[in-house]
Amino acid sequence: MKKYLWTLFALILLAGTSCQEKIDIEKEKEAIKAVIEKEKNAFFDRDITKIGATWVQDSTSRKTYLTQAGLIYLNGWSEVKQHDKESVESDEWEEREDIMAHFSDYEFNIYNNTALVFCNTKWTGKYKGEEISGEQKRILHFVKVDGVWKYDLMAMYSIPAEEEIEEGEGEPETEETE
Repeated sequence: MKKYLWTLFALILLAGTSCQEKIDIEKEKEAIKAVIEKEKNAFFDRDITKIGATWVQDSTSRKTYLTQAGLIYLNGWSEVKQHDKESVESDEWEEREDIMAHFSDYEFNIYNNTALVFCNTKWTGKYKGEEISGEQKRILHFVKVDGVWKYDLMAMYSIPAEEEIEEGEGEPETEETE
């Protein structure tokens, strides 16, 4: 009798797991890319409400910038929102022209209702009349909330331009002692 109960239990367990909805990875990748583009467009439109719609709005959200000047670490939605609000309201927008961000080289790791995404960002345009160009590596984490993907982490590393790297090369300076 025990043998039959275990067999019945195994069949029920197998039937339950085989009836679970399969994740369409390609569909999820496209949905995540759409959120990335939506957040970018909201940023360029300087619309903090639309930016906020792409984020989990609680204390678990994080945004990090790793630059040559140092680290900017925003902890929780209130800090992320305040930083983004200051950015979109900045007078520097008057000095910017044709600024674009192009995302490429996506790598997706999707696990049910969370996703880890790696990608590159290429920035182009003009600032104060001068051509600019920059590259970033991004690590993005998403959580599916009520069927919609939302950021809860955005970490961006700004890759130094070659001339910035060359300026830092050479022999380290040392003090001579007598």
